[in-house]
Amino acid sequence: MLKPSRDTFHEPTALRLLGQVQRLSGDEERARATLQRAAASAARRGGPLERSAVAALLGESPPPEELRAALRWLTAGAVSR
Repeated sequence: MLKPSRDTFHEPTALRLLGQVQRLSGDEERARATLQRAAASAARRGGPLERSAVAALLGESPPPEELRAALRWLTAGAVSR
């Protein structure tokens, strides 16, 4: 998914999903590196929801109250606070 979608709005989402899979597989170090790449990509071309999801998954900032329900759905419950 990443190769054909580089430099598009799909890249931050693909990286976030990959990071979530890596975290669920128990590879926290690799997940964190991938999520940091997702954060950099989302800063360039991600929407506010994607940027909030990545930041929350990295533990950098809690999601805004008005986005919590959407983030819970978007991340399959990984962001629930």
